[in-house]
Amino acid sequence: MKDATHSLRCQKNLPLFAVLALFPLSTLADSHSVFFKMEGFNHSEPVSIYQFINNWQGDLYKGDKAVFVNNVELGFTQDNWSFAALYRSDFWMQMPYDSTVFYHSIKNGIPLQRGRTYDVYVEHNYFTATGLKAGYQGNTSGWNWQLDFSYLYAKNIFDGYYGGAALTDFNGDFNMTLDVDYQYYKDILFEREVDNAPSGNGYAIDFAINKQFNDDWQANIEFKDLLAAIHWNQAPETYYQGSATRESGDEFFEYTANTGIERNVDHVQTIPSKILASVHYSLAENHQFNLAYDHYIVKDFIRASYQHTYYRHAFEVGYNFTAGAGSIGYQYSDWLRFEFFADTPQFKDAKTLGGILSVQYRF
Repeated sequence: MKDATHSLRCQKNLPLFAVLALFPLSTLADSHSVFFKMEGFNHSEPVSIYQFINNWQGDLYKGDKAVFVNNVELGFTQDNWSFAALYRSDFWMQMPYDSTVFYHSIKNGIPLQRGRTYDVYVEHNYFTATGLKAGYQGNTSGWNWQLDFSYLYAKNIFDGYYGGAALTDFNGDFNMTLDVDYQYYKDILFEREVDNAPSGNGYAIDFAINKQFNDDWQANIEFKDLLAAIHWNQAPETYYQGSATRESGDEFFEYTANTGIERNVDHVQTIPSKILASVHYSLAENHQFNLAYDHYIVKDFIRASYQHTYYRHAFEVGYNFTAGAGSIGYQYSDWLRFEFFADTPQFKDAKTLGGILSVQYRF
């Protein structure tokens, strides 16, 4: 344990690893199969996803939230059982609009408004993990259901908050109160050297259910990370209460600590639940309308799509009303599914980006 009394670096961009791509609720297995699944949903409100990764360089938009959820699985099924190796990366962040203006101005060299007090507060939760997943599919009174249990071995963590109030003077300099309490694998605020990257062991329980009510109506609901957490062993932690100052044009903060502690602690990181619900209605033979609701801890999304089936081929177009993103998709029988969505065809300007890829071979 040591006193945190060295220079405070201006906040860098939070790292995230956007992997594109995944899968719909599985149907009951009636044979053996091998499968590869990818899933990606990436949404940033204040800046584009590309800018978020690249230090917030570029235009600033209204908004105060970001969520990035990406998964990859490779495995096999045997009758009603499934087993897979997995990789996943989860990140969410929320901050008041004042904070986005303050941070964006600093990163882009934009003068701060003189004589203004900025409300600066950032709360975030991030991890990456590899692991193993086992699942079982069943049918109860016409309801198809699936229960999955994942073991997670995690290597990266950001969990906590930092914030305060920044008051600018008429020279463009500022003084801010600062309150920090977070765990990390890389210190993005202070110049602390992390000798040993932390690791953690965790679990995640998913449950999904669907039902075909009649020839026209079907409903699905997935509870991802219904119960989920990571237990970190001696994760680096910084706790700080004090003040920070920076003169205009300087890259670094200088600060005086009232209370400052750097230490390693055993820490339990909660993984927030996600809910993905959808209803499907057959307008006519080979024509289907889908309506979906996706719940994440920082934001909810409403989307709709139309699907046309031709023999064993299915073509789909959709729109996410909340994110303003369009989607296109294709599915062949039950062994191939592809979907891509974005809110703009210009990748560097996209604030919503992701997709689905699922390949399955039955034998």
